[in-house]
Amino acid sequence: MEYGVESISPLTLALQCDRQRPKCSRCLRIGHDCQYPVRNPARAYMNYVLDLEAEVAHLEQELRAAEVGGHATSSIISPQHHDHDDSETVPAMVQDRDGVHPESTGPTDDPVLMELLMGETSPLSAHSESLIENLFSSTDTKEKDSVQSLVDDIRDASLSAMVVPETTSSQDFYLRPLILSATLPVNTASAKLLPKPLHLPQKSIAEKVFSKFRHAVLPDLPFMSEDAVHEHLQATYHSDPPHYSIFITALMLATTAVHISPGSVVQASSLQRTAIVHLETAFAAIANPQPLRDLEALVGLAYYAALVGDDYSDPWALSGVAMRVCVDLGLHKFAETEQKRRLFWSAFALDRKIAVARNLPFGIPDKAISAEVSVLLISWPF
Repeated sequence: MEYGVESISPLTLALQCDRQRPKCSRCLRIGHDCQYPVRNPARAYMNYVLDLEAEVAHLEQELRAAEVGGHATSSIISPQHHDHDDSETVPAMVQDRDGVHPESTGPTDDPVLMELLMGETSPLSAHSESLIENLFSSTDTKEKDSVQSLVDDIRDASLSAMVVPETTSSQDFYLRPLILSATLPVNTASAKLLPKPLHLPQKSIAEKVFSKFRHAVLPDLPFMSEDAVHEHLQATYHSDPPHYSIFITALMLATTAVHISPGSVVQASSLQRTAIVHLETAFAAIANPQPLRDLEALVGLAYYAALVGDDYSDPWALSGVAMRVCVDLGLHKFAETEQKRRLFWSAFALDRKIAVARNLPFGIPDKAISAEVSVLLISWPF
């Protein structure tokens, strides 16, 4: 069943699934009653937040096609600066606020960004394997059953009633593969040409880039506080830096580069791969669920993906999973702290921007939201 987006009124039309998945998934809108075979016949009707099952199948297919190697770096700081070889990366595509457009990949004329992007590629560990590949490409039946169980739970959940304690959700461990896999390009051909991770620059350069980040990027999407980002930057340059801090710092550098100079997307993507490397390691090292931190990572990755477009990541999948986490935590109803309000409304803004640009479903309907708006976001045109 295939409907043209413009021919449907999502507020008035109830869609009945013809069981031809995933073709009908693009026609689903939040709040529609959809008849669908479920394990519990008593729940023949349900509300959709995302058709995650179709998304998982799509991501698994892309992962099988991607040649993803190990990504452990022996050092995160660049010992010296060399010209970055662009021949190993994919052609640049950047997305402005209205859509995706090709841009020049020529060097930026910003002296700070020039220092940042002339770093040395990071050597890869021969014995390290990607967590994405371990979790999604494995034929282990138990792993696949775990992911399928998560999908079934999410599909059957009631949007308006779902408020999950933020410290006890076992689903966090199975959402992480979705987060990591959504950082791969939508285009499977692009996935085969993933850029190599780039060494982080010297601290003095990172501090200069951070100054640009807090003035140009954070006002656009203040999903983290300025102090929190700077604390992660400081921790990154200590003797034994936390992997999550390295992730935040590398993502901050990459996001600032493409935000200020869209033509730098190829080089910035190498910094983004560095961020993903350390996010994988951070996920592997965490013994307890930390859903707010996972959501923070998701929003940051979705924002970067919205800037660079589908040739470098999967913006719609990232923003969709971010909204799913928000709903799991009940942030659409009760966001009682400033951090939660920042994260929810930033995820909401990205969800709308990314979905509208691609004529794809929203992650949550307006009528389901009652959370208080962050004081920093009151001027946003929601």
